[in-house]
Amino acid sequence: LEYSRSPAHPVSGVYYGAHNQGTMNLPFAYILIKTGGSVVLVDVGHDASDFGGQIANSIGVTGWTSPDIVLGECGVRPQDVTHVILTHAHFDHIGGLKFFPNAKIYIQKKELESWMWILAKGRRFRSLQAGLNPADILYLTQANIEGRLELVEGERENLLPGIHLYPAFDTHTAGSQYVVVQNGEGDDKIVLSGDVVYT
Repeated sequence: LEYSRSPAHPVSGVYYGAHNQGTMNLPFAYILIKTGGSVVLVDVGHDASDFGGQIANSIGVTGWTSPDIVLGECGVRPQDVTHVILTHAHFDHIGGLKFFPNAKIYIQKKELESWMWILAKGRRFRSLQAGLNPADILYLTQANIEGRLELVEGERENLLPGIHLYPAFDTHTAGSQYVVVQNGEGDDKIVLSGDVVYT
């Protein structure tokens, strides 16, 4: 579900070796899955009203639309979301968590630990924080206190029926993960790669 876009994104930022190939319209999106009685989001976008919005503006991201509107077009309210799977902790994947107060949150333990380590390093290592809104990491700690955070360690088969999590460590981020969704028959598989592979 597209919630924002980068209308003049460099092609080289998406396709390896495509230097000086112009720009493209790059959608910013999250994925909605309805399965059984569960409403699942893979990633949650960013919040245009906080530092994530400042990051987005600085890289040319425009047209932010609230989850109320985006999900409403699918007949879902943000408070109906029961599970959030985060592929990684960059602002455009994690920053909208506050819009989903009833959701259980799943992120790789290695992802959270790596960002906490980077944040603890101070100003000299600020360049390592690119793409991160530190407030998003604080939100995860609050979700943990509330019992809504689960740190995944590696593979997790059948998080929910037909939804599997797999690590993609040391790729786009230190603790990235991707999601595989199987249909009821188990034959078809959809891979939701986050930013490990742009699709």
